[in-house]
Amino acid sequence: DMDYTLAIYNQEAMDRLSIQATVDKLIKNRGYPEFLSEVRFNAEFPVRGILIDKRYGNILKMDRFKHVQRGYHGYRALTKEELRDLKKQSDRWQTWQAWARKHPVRAAWRVLRGKL
Repeated sequence: DMDYTLAIYNQEAMDRLSIQATVDKLIKNRGYPEFLSEVRFNAEFPVRGILIDKRYGNILKMDRFKHVQRGYHGYRALTKEELRDLKKQSDRWQTWQAWARKHPVRAAWRVLRGKL
């Protein structure tokens, strides 16, 4: 946690060093492809309060109350309409999950019949 209380530092240099160290570890220790080290990153892109939506491939910037403020698909900003659609899909998915937890046999039957 860099809170400026102990030292003055260059934020951009710290971010660059942090990203490079992470990429190096991913390549060396986790078997990620070498070309990852050549990918450029944008230091101005949101780094705090983000949620990675693996299901749809989006990056969502949230406030302290967990409300989505902005969303991105790659570096493309999502429109308000796209964010609303994601919220509706998320609400439907959460409703389905809650129902499936209460009725696991019926849920499995619907999945098997392709009625999800």
